[in-house]
Amino acid sequence: MPSASAERLSESGTLGIQPCQSQSRLPELVDAIIRLEGWLNDYKDVKSPVLRLQHAYMRVLANFSKAHHSAKKASWFGGAETWPLWFQKAESIASDAIALADEMLASEIDPEKRSETLRLQTLLFVNWVQIIQEQAKAGYKGADGVVRTPESSVSFFRANNVLGKIRKFLEAHPWIFQLAVNGLEIASTCESDDNARWFYGELKKCDPGFADFDYSPGECPSISAEPGMFWFATKYREQFHTDQGKA
Repeated sequence: MPSASAERLSESGTLGIQPCQSQSRLPELVDAIIRLEGWLNDYKDVKSPVLRLQHAYMRVLANFSKAHHSAKKASWFGGAETWPLWFQKAESIASDAIALADEMLASEIDPEKRSETLRLQTLLFVNWVQIIQEQAKAGYKGADGVVRTPESSVSFFRANNVLGKIRKFLEAHPWIFQLAVNGLEIASTCESDDNARWFYGELKKCDPGFADFDYSPGECPSISAEPGMFWFATKYREQFHTDQGKA
């Protein structure tokens, strides 16, 4: 069972590094990341495999935020030259932790630990996928040192059966909104009709507001505004889009 301190870490970390919507809140986010990393450093030698996964998940979130939530402010955690490095670090931690979760799930572990491992495996996978997407959009190098582009990401996603894995995770965890968003974006990037329609249906189940392609819940852009969903928005707007406020 996760310790009380680990649960507090998960709660505070998850809430503390949400993307800021304005420059005025950036100092709060910086403070939250610094406090989180201090806590993580205090508990860096955890031995339990489940606690190691929890620790890795929070490290992924911290490094992802350092890479991505800058609002383009030059002084943000080392400036633009270091943001790709934070992405690479987050990617490596996530990849290693997913491998650990796979290893744990292939062994005999008690039901409670299995349930927590499955939960963490899903959350780590969500962030790993999003890291790859953001690296490709920015033209950053991945952890393997190769520059990622939208074109190369299509090959990467297909080779790793990412859409199939996201679909499996979403079927098991239909309330995880980001899985539906990531799935639709990747399906659009890969121009996969069947997957795009399926993920869009699941996204509307999570939030019916997405019946309007111009709707944004705040934590992600609208379908119309997300560059990674351009193919889907262009092809399916006439068929699926319904303006909010209209009967």
